[in-house]
Amino acid sequence: MRGQDQLLANSFQKESGHTVMTVGRLEPYPNALNVIAGRVRFSIDFRSPSEHVLERGEKRLHTQLGGVAARRSLDVDVTFTERLPGVPLDPGVCHMLHDAAGRLNIGLGEAKSGALHDTAILAPFMPAAMLFVASRGGIGHNPSEFSSIEHIALAACVLVEAFQT
Repeated sequence: MRGQDQLLANSFQKESGHTVMTVGRLEPYPNALNVIAGRVRFSIDFRSPSEHVLERGEKRLHTQLGGVAARRSLDVDVTFTERLPGVPLDPGVCHMLHDAAGRLNIGLGEAKSGALHDTAILAPFMPAAMLFVASRGGIGHNPSEFSSIEHIALAACVLVEAFQT
């Protein structure tokens, strides 16, 4: 996102941390070389662990999109395809993973995920947590994503250590 839209995403990141806004799909019509698109459909994935930030962001996003459309004499139609609250992870399982990493002298940082991972589906029914594996450059959900065999092995060791006792 550029200009005002980039400022919007950055302002939420500075305000609450772990907040991201990503344009994931662009579908211009007619999508032809050297032809100005008459219509563009795009997706915005807006994630935050704070329900308050999501609500405020939704309003600000509507305002900004409406402003751009008004300045350019365009129509804008916003459709929400999914809106899900964050799912808390089980503190006991998280503690087990941290303890196991400590026993193995492996640094285990904190990460928050606003995505609908399998854990969000399982958490209402059983104790659940996530163990993220480092990716080169921190890039995920992208064709460039790559995790080394060493990082994958470290995560496997943490799992084994956490659940063998």
